[in-house]
Amino acid sequence: MFSPRTQNLLRKGKGDVRADTLLKNAYPDQKRKVEHYTAILKNLVFDEERSTADMLEAFLRLQENPTLLENATILISYARGDLNLSVIFFARGIVGKFDLGHQGGQMETKAVIVWLKEVFMYGGLDVQRRVYNKSLKFQPTWIIDFMRWYLFMCNGKQDGVAFHAIMKLQYFPPEIYAYILTAVRHALCDWEDGVEKKRPFTDDNSSFYFGYLAQLKKLQLKSPTYFDRISRSAFKACLSQANKDWLLQKAAADDNEDDTDYAALEASAQAAALAEAA
Repeated sequence: MFSPRTQNLLRKGKGDVRADTLLKNAYPDQKRKVEHYTAILKNLVFDEERSTADMLEAFLRLQENPTLLENATILISYARGDLNLSVIFFARGIVGKFDLGHQGGQMETKAVIVWLKEVFMYGGLDVQRRVYNKSLKFQPTWIIDFMRWYLFMCNGKQDGVAFHAIMKLQYFPPEIYAYILTAVRHALCDWEDGVEKKRPFTDDNSSFYFGYLAQLKKLQLKSPTYFDRISRSAFKACLSQANKDWLLQKAAADDNEDDTDYAALEASAQAAALAEAA
C-alpha cells in the first residue's frame, strides 16, 4: 500500500504521535482524527532538523490521495494505543503497591477506593493509615517513579522524540501529570467492586484527563513559582535516581553577565602590536 519512502515517514511519525500523546494531547477529538494526525505528520516534515526531502515528498503525495492519507493516519494512530497499553501497565503496578487486596474485605476495599480517588495525587500518602499531606498536591513519589521508568527503562526508539523534548524542557509539563494521573485513576477504578477487574484504558477517561489538566493549568497560572518548583524538582529527582544527573543542563553564562572588558583587551593587544612594529 505504501512506498518505502512513505513507510519511513510513517515509522518516524509514530514517535511524534507518542510524544504528542504524552506532551500535548492524550485525547484528541475522535471526530477529527485525520486532521489531528495529519497535522503531526506535517509538523514532522517541515521540521528542518529532522525532515528530509524524501519525507516531504512522501507527505505531499499522501495529501494528493485522501484515502491513502486517511489510511496513513490510522496506521500512525496505533502508536497512541501502544503507549496507552504501556502506561496503564505501569499505572497498575503503582496501584498494586497500595496493597488493595488486603484491606480487610471487599467492602473495606471499596471504601478505600472511594477515598483514594480523591487523594491519590497528593504526596505523603499512606493507605494503611488513611493519611496524606494536603500541602503536597501533585507531588506523589510515584510520579517520579513513573517518569524514571518511562525515560530510562521503557524508552525505545519510538520514544526518542518525547525523550529529547523533555530533556530540552528540563521539567515535566502539566500534560504529563494529567496523563499519568488519568492512568492511575483508571487503575484504581479497576478495584471499584472491591476486587480487581481490569478494564480497557479507553477514551472514556478523557473527561478526567481534561479535568486534571485544567487544575494543573490553573495552578501553573495562579502559582507559577510553585508549579515550576514541583515540576523541576520532580525532573531533577527522576534524573538523580536514575544516576543521570549529567543530563541536567548547566546554564550558560550570559554575555550580559560577562564582566570582561573586551574593548580594553583589544586596545591593549593593538597597542602591543604597534609597539612591536616600531
